[in-house]
Amino acid sequence: MNDKSFCKGLFLLWASLSFATASFAESPAPSEVVHFPKAIPAIADADPSTRHPDSIRMPAKYDAVRKGDRIIYTPVEFEEIKLTVGKNMATGHSEETKIRRGSKSRDLGLSMSSGLNWQPSAGMLLNDQGKWPQGAFTVEYTITFFETDMPAQHMWSPQEGKNYKVLWTRTYRMPIK
Repeated sequence: MNDKSFCKGLFLLWASLSFATASFAESPAPSEVVHFPKAIPAIADADPSTRHPDSIRMPAKYDAVRKGDRIIYTPVEFEEIKLTVGKNMATGHSEETKIRRGSKSRDLGLSMSSGLNWQPSAGMLLNDQGKWPQGAFTVEYTITFFETDMPAQHMWSPQEGKNYKVLWTRTYRMPIK
């Protein structure tokens, strides 16, 4: 390291500490800190016994191909899935992606959103610093639609509702060579 890069590094360290100190000094007093609202209680008039029809458009399968350090996956062969949803129930969906090779698997991510308005689309997975196995493996993509009497909120745990129910789930398995 030369003197010029050392000085530049010291300047950047000083600048970041100065910014952090100024930001801390401008932080609100503890009495002014904004907190998330308390948990929203279960939907009082949710009735899973009274049902109405709904539907979602889903791929029958996904095709996937490895291109260098990426996997490109594309939905194909769509179908309409008919569901029934309870009266005044909150709905949502979760998506989970894994890589599986033999009996070993590696989680790539989990997400959850409210509503049944999921839109199938093509996507891409990036190799996280070369951690994918060499050779063949399988990408598993699971989507689950559910209903619950717990309304969507910050740190939502729909399974905590006494009326949580999986409406439909499918795991797409995409072999990668």
